[in-house]
Amino acid sequence: MITVRRIAGVLVILFGVSVLFDFNMPGAINPFNWWPMLLILPGLGFEKGALDKEHGNTGMAVPAGIFLTYGGLLLICSLLGWHWMSRLWPLFLAGPAIGMLQLYWLDGRRDRGLLIPVFVLGGLSLCFLMFGLFSSLRGYLGPILLIGLGLFLLIPKHRKK
Repeated sequence: MITVRRIAGVLVILFGVSVLFDFNMPGAINPFNWWPMLLILPGLGFEKGALDKEHGNTGMAVPAGIFLTYGGLLLICSLLGWHWMSRLWPLFLAGPAIGMLQLYWLDGRRDRGLLIPVFVLGGLSLCFLMFGLFSSLRGYLGPILLIGLGLFLLIPKHRKK
């Protein structure tokens, strides 16, 4: 069974290995890039608390979604480069939306009013994320759309008899 303790153990081992390699081998992973785990580990704890059927509290799903989303975003930027933040910043809006969506699914009442901020924040996040990704793919988007249009024009029409 996968538990928060086991996940934390694996992450601590990975951190130790990265420290070892960083100080003994050039070009290894810098251990100081793993600081977003300070958000991810409590997020996993909140997630465990929200999913625990006997002693859990479904209200923990909201901070779990926020901590895990923000921690994942910061970990990606920390490991791959902070230039990614210029494209992935809309995930800051998605964190509360993910947490509230988890609360909606885990809570037995299924309050539909909870879906309003989920769709507003999630929709804005998705729109801004798409605009950011499309602006970075701008040079490729036109030719891809032209190729798609050409392929569509090559498909024969099916006529009904």
